Amino acid sequence: EKLETENERLKAEITRLQQRLGPDSKVEKARDDGFTSDETMFSVWLSQHILPALTCAVQLKTFEAISRAKGGALSATEIQKSCKMNQRGSIALLSVLESLELLYGTHR
Repeated sequence: EKLETENERLKAEITRLQQRLGPDSKVEKARDDGFTSDETMFSVWLSQHILPALTCAVQLKTFEAISRAKGGALSATEIQKSCKMNQRGSIALLSVLESLELLYGTHR
């Protein structure tokens, strides 16, 4: 049911983008002014690693578990148990989320 709802939302978003751009939209030119920095290109490349980790965190309800915590903090072990993760997976996920500055604190 959730998957169907998400698929419907994505289809609606695609339809809105197509309507905004129009079927005859054309790209006039590519950016050639030298502003495509190494940082921008690295961010684009890195996104293939960021999105899966963020998707996992959302699906495992990691942020919800932290927000429900009394005192506003959970240990890595508490997050692991609350989100039903194994230790290796929780350390990997929390490391990525912390490196993205989506979480603050120590988890090791």
